[in-house]
Amino acid sequence: MIRKATLAVFCALLMAAASQAATVFSTAHLTIDATPHPTTALAGFQTWDVTATSDLPIQGFDFFGNGGTTISDPLAKGFFGPMNQVNPLGNASVFTDSNAFMPFVGANSDQDSQFKFASSTLTVVPGTAKEGAALLQAAAAAAAPLGLAVPLAQIVIPIGGSGQVDARGSIGFSQASGQASIQAQFVLGGPIVPEPATFVLCGIAAIGAFGFARRQR
Repeated sequence: MIRKATLAVFCALLMAAASQAATVFSTAHLTIDATPHPTTALAGFQTWDVTATSDLPIQGFDFFGNGGTTISDPLAKGFFGPMNQVNPLGNASVFTDSNAFMPFVGANSDQDSQFKFASSTLTVVPGTAKEGAALLQAAAAAAAPLGLAVPLAQIVIPIGGSGQVDARGSIGFSQASGQASIQAQFVLGGPIVPEPATFVLCGIAAIGAFGFARRQR
């Protein structure tokens, strides 16, 4: 029983190691972090949770630009690359609007690449909300600031060499901040690699679990 408990603790540490946030973009007033984790019931994929943090009140974003569909277009904005999409009832799921319907098609919202907002909470620029097998785009703003730490999007990417998504967008701030927006460009993808310190922690936990199990014999 005790061995099982120590093994469970060790496994929990390993899961934590596989979910280390990484800063993918940073400037004076804006940081964007991305945290990967295995996608629920979808083998071969990982879901990246993207969060924007600022010392200025965040009020909107532009991940659309001129509407171009590749990162090679310097005026295009969005998430570009292979990503999983779930479209319950045939409807695009650019935002969280369709999450409640996903179980009816045998899916989970964790499997869908989407912006982490309900469209009803934002004013979406008409014609900007688009998605596809290699694309997620939208431009929107809220009537009031969204906060200083804002869950921005989740992107579901294949694990492996082909699983890379390039992102370019602008984060907008409230007018009271005196700054209009900051443009960010970053990359998501690749294998889940724990930080070295996490490896050390897991090693200590493994040694402790092994030693404890031997003493119980």
